[in-house]
Amino acid sequence: DDGLGLTDVWGYGFEFAESTLNAGPVHVDQVRLVPLPPPTEIVVTNLNNSGAGSLRSALKKIADGGTITFDPSLAGGTITLRGPLVAGRPVTVDGSDAPGLAVDGGGGDRVLIVDPGGPVTLRHLTLSGGFGWQLAGCVLNNGDLTLDHVTVTGCVMGTDAGDFWQGGGGIYTGGGASLHLVDSSVTGNTAAWSGGGIYGFFGSTTVVERTTINGNVSNDVGGGIRSLGNATIVNSTISGNQSTGWYGGALFMTDGVIDLTNVTIADNISPEWAPAAVFVGTFGPGSATLNVTNTIVAGNVTEGCFLAPFGPGPVAINSLGSNVFQDETCFAVGGDQIVTDAGLQPLADNGGPTPTHALVSGSPAIDAGDAAACPATDQRGVERPQIAGCDAGAYEWIDTAPPELDARLVGVRVGTFTGLWRVHLTCEDDDPNVVVDATLNGVPVVHGQVLYLLRLPGRQLVLNLRNWTLIKAPDFRLDASCVDGAGNTSADSDTPEFRSRLGFGSLRSTLPVEPRQGRGKMAKPPGFGMKE
Repeated sequence: DDGLGLTDVWGYGFEFAESTLNAGPVHVDQVRLVPLPPPTEIVVTNLNNSGAGSLRSALKKIADGGTITFDPSLAGGTITLRGPLVAGRPVTVDGSDAPGLAVDGGGGDRVLIVDPGGPVTLRHLTLSGGFGWQLAGCVLNNGDLTLDHVTVTGCVMGTDAGDFWQGGGGIYTGGGASLHLVDSSVTGNTAAWSGGGIYGFFGSTTVVERTTINGNVSNDVGGGIRSLGNATIVNSTISGNQSTGWYGGALFMTDGVIDLTNVTIADNISPEWAPAAVFVGTFGPGSATLNVTNTIVAGNVTEGCFLAPFGPGPVAINSLGSNVFQDETCFAVGGDQIVTDAGLQPLADNGGPTPTHALVSGSPAIDAGDAAACPATDQRGVERPQIAGCDAGAYEWIDTAPPELDARLVGVRVGTFTGLWRVHLTCEDDDPNVVVDATLNGVPVVHGQVLYLLRLPGRQLVLNLRNWTLIKAPDFRLDASCVDGAGNTSADSDTPEFRSRLGFGSLRSTLPVEPRQGRGKMAKPPGFGMKE
């Protein structure tokens, strides 16, 4: 009943000349429906589960390779689903026009299922509140999925009896499928079996870039990641995950090859009876190989790594050098460091789209990386290297110490009864915004200003001729530091104190002093006259 019948046509906008209609019956032949091409761009206009203007409707209507965006009015809102969204064709879903938008499974079902059929890309969204039985709490990926600036959080995978193929509290990637995570977070998900954050099945491919996997829990193995496929993890953080059943608080891999480059693996928890943050092993004829470069494995509860050739297949943990390890279990080689403290700060927002472990000043990871293997930036997008060399781990340390005070103090003492000091305070720096921040007995001193400090018998005088200021004081104190345009100042240790009563020889200062001796009458500063 679409308006096209064997004897009647209606609703299609046919138009005929009046003379044709007056001439008698009109016979129309070879009428066919030619569908309009699907739209290549659709804007989601509401937060509804389905219907006109919804995300679910847009996924059904969009053309292959099309882009779905969101009305800015939806910023900060939540689309609560009743059943998962399904994508099986090439499509991009971009939430950047509506910051803070979340798609939530409502705790009753998965949020997204990706079927084979073309690359699916999600950007600038939060996927939350999903539930999956036996596998995939939030995202079941059987296709080609990219998550860019996406947070996957608060999802649960449940089971009534654990088996090796079950898991993926956040994301489950099936055999032959591929997952690409970039500038994203997989955080706070739970698997009743393995892979609290991510699960990759046999034959899967996972690429993780500038991403944080943290706070996920598995009731079996692989609190952060359970992998049976191949994976590449670069400039990323695996932190604070937990396996409660067996090994691999951070990573549990059997079969396949995983390459870690500039990854920080820290604060992950494994049980005492299976003490290792990273597990590499086999239970059958397949092989498992972990290659580690410029990576930090430190601060994890129990041990760093465990190599488990439980099956006939070969297994290996290959350090390619320039790593920082908490112990000897990760098979360190020359160029690696084994330390008790890697100098990591707690996981925090240190800039960039994802949380990271910042390095403290003096961390052994600073300049420890192999420059040939280092990415151009760190996880936050900060350029590498910042100092002499690339840092190990996902975070590149920036020397945020304030500029040092580089001023010039010239001392002049004339005669035996009085002393005159000429002080010129400047900060030498390539940045013209770096200037002196100083006070003389509480009076501000201008960058580049010349001060005359004069001591006479019986009393002490501080003279600031540039501003024609005369200060009487038993002591004079000059506090000076450098400050840049952002308000960063030099260290307090660079604040010198001058006490006139100590005399010339005992003047205390961190600044260089060039004394000059003179004879005869007391030298007078230009334009200055004084009577006792």
